[in-house]
Amino acid sequence: MKKNKWLKYLGYILLIVVLIYLDGHVGYKQKNYQEQTFNLSLSYFVISMIIKIGIGLLLGLEHISNEMKKEGSWKINLPKILLMVIPSLYFSMSYFFMYLYNDNLIYGILTYPASLFMRNGSDYIIIFQLLFGYLFITSFYKQNKDIKTT
Repeated sequence: MKKNKWLKYLGYILLIVVLIYLDGHVGYKQKNYQEQTFNLSLSYFVISMIIKIGIGLLLGLEHISNEMKKEGSWKINLPKILLMVIPSLYFSMSYFFMYLYNDNLIYGILTYPASLFMRNGSDYIIIFQLLFGYLFITSFYKQNKDIKTT
């Protein structure tokens, strides 16, 4: 049994390293594209976002695999979804709000909270993308009919 845990965690870290490498490669491609065309490619942003969310999902994979072994029906932690997952998704998508909307009123409303963070740089987006993946996957659990959780 101990050997399986070692292999499982080795697999997790190898997948995370591969995803980090792929994200760096996508960032390199984005930089080259931007230098050649003087434009930003949203497809690179989407790929990078999916990779970072995937890392967050991998970090929460052990939780979901433990829940799958339990008896009971699947439940969703709604307060966690509403108060943590949705805001993390919003901040994860800050780049898209900036590039997709041209209307000043919509732009101002959608981007105001994110723009408060952007004043100090855009590194926060990476953290929110990782958080989104982790918080999303850990929002699902199994509840036994005999036991009530709060």
